[in-house]
Amino acid sequence: MQLAEAIRASRIGAWANFAASWHTKRPRATDGHRVNRWYPSSKACAACGDKMLNMPLSVRECTGPACHTCHDRDVNAATNLRKVAESSRDGCPFVSA
Repeated sequence: MQLAEAIRASRIGAWANFAASWHTKRPRATDGHRVNRWYPSSKACAACGDKMLNMPLSVRECTGPACHTCHDRDVNAATNLRKVAESSRDGCPFVSA
């Protein structure tokens, strides 16, 4: 049991060191943005902004409820996150759900 605890502690320590060094050593030209982990990036339509309710992870393609535009779920999420990053350049870089 002590070996497992030592391995777990070393992994947590390694992750904490990586996270700390990433924030201090990353190039400033690539400004990172934080988005709330519960932000519905894949459930919000990138075209009209309406949220699609009750969509399980197994659904890979979706249609916007208002605009009826068909989206690939991953591309839709990436588009929404890009829009968040572009809109937060002037304001707060943290976006909540």
